[in-house]
Amino acid sequence: MPNHNASKGMYVLDGPLARFASAPPLGLPWKFVLALALTALFIGLRLLLGSVLGAVVGFSLLLPAVLLGALGGGLITALMTMALCSLGMAVIFDMLVPGDTPVNYWGPAISFWAIGLFCAVIGSSLRQSLRSLSVAHTELEGLMGEQRENAAQLKAIFEQASVGIVRTDLQAVIQQANARFLDIVGRAEEDVIGRPVTDFIHPDDIPIARKVLNEVPSRPTSGWQVENRYIRPDGEDVQTLVNIRVLHEDDGPAYGLIGVVADITETRRAKAELSEIRHSLRVAANAIPVPLWMTHPDRSGRFANNAYLAFTGQQLDEVTADDWQNLLHPDDAERVLRTFEKGLASGKSFTMEARYRRHDGQWRWMNSFHQPNHDSQGRFVGIVGTAFDMTESKEAAARIEESEARFRMVANSAPAMIWMVDEQGRTTFGNRRFRAAFSGRTPQRLISAWRDMTHPDDRETLDRILEDAERTHRKFSLLNRINHPIFGERWIRSEAAPRHDTTGRLIGYTGVSLDVTDSQRAERDLKRINELLEERVSAALAEKAKAEADLVRAHRLEAVGRLTGGVAHDFNNLLTVIMGGLDIILRTDDPARRQKLGEAALAAAKRGERLTGQLLAFSRRQTLSPSQTDLNALISEGEPLLHRAVGEGMTLHFKLKRGTAPTLVDPAKFEAALINLLVNARDASPPDGRITVETAEYLVPQARDPELPLGIDHPRARTKRKAVLHPGDLAPGRYVRITVSDNGSGMSEEVQRRVFEPFFTTKGVGHGTGLGLSQVYGFTRQSGGSISIQSTVGKGTHIHLFLPWTVAEDARPAAKRTKAVTPAPSSTDSPVQDATPAMAVRLLLVEDDHDVAAIATSLLHAEGFEVDHAANAYEALKKLETQSYEVVLSDILMPGGISGIELAHQIHEGWPELRIVLTSGFPGEAEALKGTPWSFLPKPYTGAQLKAVLDRR
Repeated sequence: MPNHNASKGMYVLDGPLARFASAPPLGLPWKFVLALALTALFIGLRLLLGSVLGAVVGFSLLLPAVLLGALGGGLITALMTMALCSLGMAVIFDMLVPGDTPVNYWGPAISFWAIGLFCAVIGSSLRQSLRSLSVAHTELEGLMGEQRENAAQLKAIFEQASVGIVRTDLQAVIQQANARFLDIVGRAEEDVIGRPVTDFIHPDDIPIARKVLNEVPSRPTSGWQVENRYIRPDGEDVQTLVNIRVLHEDDGPAYGLIGVVADITETRRAKAELSEIRHSLRVAANAIPVPLWMTHPDRSGRFANNAYLAFTGQQLDEVTADDWQNLLHPDDAERVLRTFEKGLASGKSFTMEARYRRHDGQWRWMNSFHQPNHDSQGRFVGIVGTAFDMTESKEAAARIEESEARFRMVANSAPAMIWMVDEQGRTTFGNRRFRAAFSGRTPQRLISAWRDMTHPDDRETLDRILEDAERTHRKFSLLNRINHPIFGERWIRSEAAPRHDTTGRLIGYTGVSLDVTDSQRAERDLKRINELLEERVSAALAEKAKAEADLVRAHRLEAVGRLTGGVAHDFNNLLTVIMGGLDIILRTDDPARRQKLGEAALAAAKRGERLTGQLLAFSRRQTLSPSQTDLNALISEGEPLLHRAVGEGMTLHFKLKRGTAPTLVDPAKFEAALINLLVNARDASPPDGRITVETAEYLVPQARDPELPLGIDHPRARTKRKAVLHPGDLAPGRYVRITVSDNGSGMSEEVQRRVFEPFFTTKGVGHGTGLGLSQVYGFTRQSGGSISIQSTVGKGTHIHLFLPWTVAEDARPAAKRTKAVTPAPSSTDSPVQDATPAMAVRLLLVEDDHDVAAIATSLLHAEGFEVDHAANAYEALKKLETQSYEVVLSDILMPGGISGIELAHQIHEGWPELRIVLTSGFPGEAEALKGTPWSFLPKPYTGAQLKAVLDRR
């Protein structure tokens, strides 16, 4: 027999492994966690032995992980462990083994999987066997310990019982007593054992105890109960309930008694207190002046207070479970019984309202509340209910409803609009004529709806009157115009008086509104007759001004024609030189002649470059050049030109604010924007239309009431103060408002939503590019302002430009412009020095035009650069990921969805040390590069200009 002590060390791990393998089955997430933990442990071991194993695969070190996974989690855990180990070994050898070192990885991996599968199957089988053995062993140990536990439990029950247990002989001499009995009698065990029980019983209860002992022979097998009192040494009485049973040998005579003594002192005291509480509750319930009742769980009557008995005329013993149903009004019975059953089924409190017959025969409206009653254990013990007499309230509500019905009938018959609002301006009543004015519905907020319909010129008056009424709480009257969606413009006279509650607090206004359009039209017709004479005099003067304007316009058109012809002539000459020179260069072999013709073509191209710049400046497409400008003076100076833009037959009226209208703006761009607006107004107006250009000072407040205008003209403005809708993106502050108004066809809501979209136009083909308003929008936003439109189909259009009010001392310096490159002198101006770098600089050229790319590559090669070409941004990014460059030269406008500016941003984030130069044939692109570190090179450019910007640091 082997020595157990000698081999003890070999089996130290038997216990933990057995418990590990016999553990309860794991869920799939825990199986994965176990596999991950084992893989991390043994992969870590492989990393620790890396210096010893070197390039040896070492899969054998991971086999214990597979076996442990099978023992701990079964076959699935073992397979997860094998997969994770294989992945871990692959990652290790990718990191530790150089790329050119040959390693036989797949051979050991396949062997690892073959052996691992075997270990997985063996381990999972061992786990199942050990699990079965563990269950059987646990059951066996349970059976063996059950007997010991029963004995211990009996002793524990005896010693730790919450009641006293005492065993005596047939003469009631105590032979054994537990701790609770000793606590009840207040004595130690040695003072109790061997003494009769009667030594500890209250003298008044000893006769009862002796009578019980005398009855023992007549009750040899049955038990009985008796109440008595024990006396403690301190004289305190303990009230107890004793259960006594006779002890017998197996089918033999009695040999003793056993008593179970329960201390019921607190129970008796609690019963007395409960009786007192019940009496107090009954007195309190009877003092409540409303009916109150309680039921048993079976809904039978349990208690009813005096108010309940007084209502029904019953005595307490006459109350039954369903007597209330006999008191229900026949018309309410079915509904109330259905509600009652549903409320009981819900287990929650519920209410019922119905008519009940009082003991004197009167029907009374009662509102009853029913609450489920539960004891301290949460058991349902019945229902508690109360009822309130609602008859007077019902009758008062009926009278109020009848009064309101009469009021509504009178109000709906009135020939005026009658309305009521609360203190918050919410509509609480509107008669039939009032609802008809709002298309058959009552607006939620009358003030907002009324203001939306109010004519723009009358909104200021409306706001002032409402503000005064809100502040003073007095009656007010108002005469204003509204733009009704059906009846058009109407004049409305309103009278309103405040309403107060019984405490004098304002609770709203009551008003009456009348349509007085006919009387107002009569008054307006009289004024129009007086104005007609003035208009005829003005027309004669306008005819004279029109003739003078036609003459100026003819001169201007002649000048534009000469300019156009001159530009065409110059361009044809330049193209003739360039095309002819290039044609001869291609056909001649004389180097000197080719040099001379090439220089001539280059000089012609540079003249074309200068001419293009002039045309761009003329067309206002150059970068913004903001300066301190008085818009009133600028508009006044350009007034003749603006009249020409509008054309003959139109009336152009100027309403410029008093004083100056200072702002920081590009004057040329502002003039172009204003002309664009006037041309659009002209095209939308009838031949004899009227167009107005207006300037005013405009304020956007820091915070505003949603019921008040979005913004208002400054009070010092010469024009009438009125609300002007500005866009929501306009920041609070002070602005110069420029408004171009016309009385033309107007715009629909759909057109207004799209009017600023580039290339969107409502004009026919060949009559508009759709860029006019989008250019105005871009200029206004770029200048720190915004633009809004107010237009109604058939009523004309108001376009508002908002530019920041900026006086000279507030004008900030212009933003730092992009680092623009001044073109280096061309070869025709001065000879180009040979500045080939000592070491070739690698440059990535990003250009989608192959001809331009070929020319640029040749120029760069001539200047000593090593050039790699990419046709778009995607190719450029791929090349940057695999190769290194020192400079990137990219066009701005490219196909593919990524512009040169976006490409520059991505390169700056991924390769911050790389120099970036952007180029474009449109000089206005330089505006987009403000505040960036990138250089800009305008097209066309020469090799010397290209080298100058690339050499610059």
